[in-house]
Amino acid sequence: MVRWATSADNHNVPNECAEHVMANVAPETYSTAIGEDGLRRIGFDQTGRLIEVISIDLGEEELVIHVMPYNPQPRTRRTS
Repeated sequence: MVRWATSADNHNVPNECAEHVMANVAPETYSTAIGEDGLRRIGFDQTGRLIEVISIDLGEEELVIHVMPYNPQPRTRRTS
């Protein structure tokens, strides 16, 4: 069973797209921003868009906490 945190909707990626990636991509372990052990999947949704899905395994369910289009380019920090 999958539950969705409100944070999973921040980037306007439909749940169906994330579910497609979750069903077709094996997860890798991932350390979340708050230090939780998470699961990370990066894959193409049914429309061909590359997205990242991060979730936490809660035993009988998986809590999706982050979904967004994935850009493989390294982020650069802005300096003021």
